[in-house]
This record gives sequence, C-alpha cells and structure tokens, in this order.
Amino acid sequence: MDNEDIWSATKTKGRGRGRGRGRGRGAAVVARAEDPDCVRQPVGRIPDGEETPPLIPSSPLGTNPSGDDPPNPALVEAVRRLSLQTTPADTAERGGGEHTGPQVVTNFIRFTPPESWLLHVYDVSFTPEVDNRKRRRSFIDQLFGPRAANYTWLFDGFKMLYVTTRLSQTQKTLERDVKDWSGKRYRAKFMLTREMGPTDPQATQFYNLVFRHCLLDKLGYKQIRRYFYCQEDSVPVPQHKLSVMPGFDTAIMYHQGGFMLSVDLSYKILREQTAYDRMYAIYLKKGKGDYKRDMCREMLGKVVTTRYNNKSYTVDDIDFDRNPDTTFEKEGQKISFSEYYAQTYNRKISDVHQPLLVSRRRKRRPGMSENDEFIYLVPELCYMTNIEDTMRQDFRVMQDLATHTRPDPAKRAKMVLDLVKKLNRTRATRNEMEKWGMKVEPKLLNAPKVDLGRQTILINGQPCDPGAKAEWSGHLRRTQVKGLPLLKTWFVVCPEAIMEAASNFIGFFKQDAPRMGFEVTNERIARLPDDRVITYVSTLTQLVQEVKDLQMLVCIVPNDNKERYDAIKKLCYVDYPVPCQVITRGKLRGNTQKTRSICTNIAYQIGVKLGGELWQVDLPTPARSTMVVGIDVFHDCADQAKKLSRVGFVATTNATWTRYYSATEKQGQGEEVIPSIGKLFYAAMKRWYHMNGQKLPGRILVFRDGVGDSQMAMVKEMEISK
Repeated sequence: MDNEDIWSATKTKGRGRGRGRGRGRGAAVVARAEDPDCVRQPVGRIPDGEETPPLIPSSPLGTNPSGDDPPNPALVEAVRRLSLQTTPADTAERGGGEHTGPQVVTNFIRFTPPESWLLHVYDVSFTPEVDNRKRRRSFIDQLFGPRAANYTWLFDGFKMLYVTTRLSQTQKTLERDVKDWSGKRYRAKFMLTREMGPTDPQATQFYNLVFRHCLLDKLGYKQIRRYFYCQEDSVPVPQHKLSVMPGFDTAIMYHQGGFMLSVDLSYKILREQTAYDRMYAIYLKKGKGDYKRDMCREMLGKVVTTRYNNKSYTVDDIDFDRNPDTTFEKEGQKISFSEYYAQTYNRKISDVHQPLLVSRRRKRRPGMSENDEFIYLVPELCYMTNIEDTMRQDFRVMQDLATHTRPDPAKRAKMVLDLVKKLNRTRATRNEMEKWGMKVEPKLLNAPKVDLGRQTILINGQPCDPGAKAEWSGHLRRTQVKGLPLLKTWFVVCPEAIMEAASNFIGFFKQDAPRMGFEVTNERIARLPDDRVITYVSTLTQLVQEVKDLQMLVCIVPNDNKERYDAIKKLCYVDYPVPCQVITRGKLRGNTQKTRSICTNIAYQIGVKLGGELWQVDLPTPARSTMVVGIDVFHDCADQAKKLSRVGFVATTNATWTRYYSATEKQGQGEEVIPSIGKLFYAAMKRWYHMNGQKLPGRILVFRDGVGDSQMAMVKEMEISK
C-alpha cells in the first residue's frame, strides 16, 4: 500500500523544529582570539605573538546587548574575535602531561553505526494534549503496529518519532485519528523536522534511545534517574539488612572522529527494612503513649521506595485516620487499598490497622494554578532508602558495603564487558540492534597513561603540598582563612525543643573562629515554638525584613525534611539575598570531638558564603588571564507548565578563580541551545573588567554540560553569533 493511502496529509503548511532531548556528557570548549598560529597551543597558555585583548574605555564601560543603549564597540569587537574549539584530543599530552608507562584500559567501547540509511525525524503532538507517556506510546502502536512490515520505527515516548521511510513523499505535515480505551478520539500530528545519515554527529540522540530501549524493554532493567539497574543482580548484605544493586550509566557519543559507547558503574544501596518495621518499633517503644509524634518526627522527610512500581516518594505526613481497609473511588467504583494492591500488584497486606503514609506531589497544569496531589502509601509495602548517619558512622557497615561498591579495576572492566556480552548474546537485544544495523564491539579501548603531576595549593598565600592523596585539610586547620569579614549581625534560628544542639554549635563555632581568623561578635537567637515549615518561614521573613545589615542566618532543624529545607533556601536565595546555613540536629549531638570537627567544617562553609577564600590552586601565569565558565540547562523545573527551562551560568571573575559571577535565564522548555548566551557572557565580562584593572580575559574556557561533540556545530552556529 502506498504511503499516500495510509496517511492523510493536512492542508496546513509549516516547518517543524527539532528539539534534542538526549544529553551529552558535556563539552569543554576554548573561546579565544582568532589566530591561526594559536590553534595548536595547549589550553591555558597564551601563544607567542597573540595580541592582548583591547581595553575598554573606563567610562562608560558599555551596556547589556539586550538593552536599549548600544553596547560598547570595543567589547563587542573582542567578543566577535572569539572562536570556538573543542578540547583537542592531545590536550593532556601538550599541556604538560607526561607518559608514564604502558597503556591503560578505559570504559569506552567502539560503537559501529549503520553503514547506510537515511533517518527521518518527526515531531509528534496530540490534540487534545496527552500527558501520559504510556498512552502516547499506545497511540503510536495503533498507527505503526499493523504496518510493521512497511516501517522501521522508534518512538521516544515524548515527542520524537524516528523512521527509516518517510511517512509521505510529498507532505511534511500529516495527521491521523486515534482512539483510547474508552473510545475517545485524539488527533495525532506528525511534522518532519530533519533527516540525518548514520554518521551524522546528531544521530547520537537516536543511538542512545535505541540503547536505552534495549536495556529497559528487552533486558528488563529499571531506570532510576539516569542509571539502569537490574534487581536480579542485587547482592544481599544480610548482617546489616541491606543489599547492593549494581547499575550502569551509558552514553553513546561522537568522540575523536567516531562513535563510542561509554559505560560507568553505579551502585544503589537498598534497605531491607520497611517503613512499617520502623514505625512498629517506635510503637512498641512508646506503647500507647505519644507514639504518633515520634513516628512523625522519625518518618517525615524520609524517602521511601515502592518495589512494585519502582518509584520513590518523600513522606510528607502520616494519616492515622486511614488504613489499608479505607476505600477510595476508582473508575466509578469503591475499592479498598488492600483490594487495590492485591488486584493491581498482587501484594497482600498483613496488617490492616497500620496508618497510611502521605506523599504530596505538586502538579501544574497549563492555564491552571499549582495543585497538590496526595498519594497514599501502605508502610508495609514501602522500603526505607538511603544509609542513615548511624550506618555511615559504623566502620564495619561501610567496610562491608565497600567490598561490593568499590571493585578493583579488573572487576570493573569485567562488569562492563559482561554488559556488552549480555547485549550481544540476548536474542531480543541482538535483533533490535541488527534491525538498525548497529554493532557494539565486546572490547574495551585502551589509552596512553598520562601523569599530570601534582598541583601546589595556596592557603592564604602560603603554599602546601597536598601529597599523593590530594589531602590538605590538615594544612587548612593550621592557617587562617583569607578574606573573612567581621561577622557582627547574625542569627541562630532553632526550635525550643532542640536548643541544646544550637548551644553546641555556637560554643564550638566561637571557639574555632579566632584560629580561622574569623572575628565573630555575639549571636542573637530566634527561638521557635515548633518545627513546622510555616514557623521557620514566617520567622525568617520577619528577620530579613526587620534586621538591618543581616549577614548570616543559621537554621537548626530537627531532621532532613526536604520541604522545610527547600522553603528556607528559597526564602534566603530567591526571595531575599541573605546567606544561610542549615544544620540538622543529628550532626550536633553531644559535646564530643567529632561534633567539634563537624562544627569546624560548618564554620568553613559559613566563611566561604561570606566571601572567605579557603584555598586556591597555584595557577600558571597564562591561566590568570583566563575566565572559566560553566553552563547547563535544567529542564525538570517548576516552570514546566509555562513551557520553560532554566539556564544556569557561572563564571570566574578574578585571576585566582576564587570569585564568581552567576546568573539564570528562562527559555523554551527542552531547548539546549541558549538564545540569551550573549547577554550572559557580556555581563560576566563586565564583572571581570571591573575586578581586573579594566582588562578583558585573554581566554575563556567553557565547560558546557548537556552538549556533546555532536552538537558543537549547532552551538557554534547559533550561540557564538549571539
């Protein structure tokens, strides 16, 4: 059957826009004055004969390019002369590294793309909008399942459809009707956005999607964040009621003229203790006393995982009025939690009197305000996550875990090769990769061993040798910190019930301050009647609004409740520009040497937030005129309903790389290329100009997360011009 008979073309004409969702491992790029003689010079070294960047007249400096006033011509010309270059393959060798023996094994594997095909990429949308990923997949299956013989295709579950045959030879935009299980009609729209060959650097997004499809759908791995885990491979540590689940972080990237598969190992520590076990132990300890309060103190803020659906939830509350026999409405009928879990997940609940955990999930819908969605969880089916402080402090526990989480190089290499062999040996994954013409060689690549040498660390101008283990904390404790201000206006905010923890911190902090070179006046204390989030927020708001020249807020909290922590940080770093330090009560228990050591480290953190410089690297002279920039785009943020992503930008502003300029910008959701890049760089260079004798940086070194080598051409075309 001809494609024109299968697909109904729309009358609407339009051009699609491809939007990459695959994230690269990051790129280090060097922007510098265009000069053919400096191309082969190592990063961090000013080539002989290279011109010094032009000075900008001191008055006026210039304005933001996005403003109404024209920008300073000298600065614009300096930016125009910058060129983009990925870090050369031999940077380490030419930058002073020294070969010190035979080659070493890497975690890279040669990936062979298809020899020839043309891949057509379509942007998929539905009307009405479909938020559920499984439903979107089912709609695509409706359209392509019966026509599998005509098309080789893959859908990413979001918006991108990849096919080796065009859906129409004449139309770029097509539409088709689909139905859900209830018979409701939807309109699926397909827009051709681009076409690419197998060796196109941008094809890495597709190759990673195929690899992810093999791991998740063919091998049964579970994805947690960016890692893939196989629960069948979990290793029990029964003496501590723990288990270790090995996993992998994989990425196919275009590197040094070819495609490579990178495999990193990861380990997830699983607790074999359920939330029910934890809560029941508290109940037995308290009897019929005030066990509810202790349960809340213990559980609120904790993260639990449900193995029946492989999801994690933060415990925001405990509902003592509901239990597994409580009913709720599902598809027009009432059903109890016990019945629901039995029917849906084949899980039988033994104690029907246990209270339910409550996890609050904030949902934003287009055109609507933020709503709270409450998820009720049965403690018996929830497993505790993360290692507690008591476990981390237990040498035997950490030693037993290290036998599984810190394999030697030979075992690490074997685990990576075992994954590749599993892919090539399993029929389903082998067929999937053969369908697309892909191959993964079962061999790790080698690389020459390079010794970069030790770096000299400066602490308040005094050099120290960090040694082979790169450890200089002992030197730090014997030297005063550079640039610490007089701390004279600061508050300690603490609930009355845990005031002992605040007293411990204040005592140790004021004892260590003189040794650090920290001049500290007497603190003021804000005593809270309880530890509710609203109590902290209202008290902090009052302080920042009423206290003049407030320098620091130290908040003592009873536990690591995420909602409370986020509220404090948002108030101090978003609503009001006031540095704050949050400390959990558990770190301040007892008048011991360990507590003092913790307080000393916290004092260093406070000092840095107030402008102190703990240490610096003794940079070579050329590097002192280099600005280092870090850029990332964050997509999973609260602005999703507004179709927005956030750009994070940070740049050094002094010759020792100890002062920074940072900024954020909004842009279209899912976009990696940054339209506002010119404005961000201009503001950063203005700051550098003011702090470095009215001179511009001689070189800019950019670390860009989320952009791989395959996207460098697009970045150069769309961002450098800004």
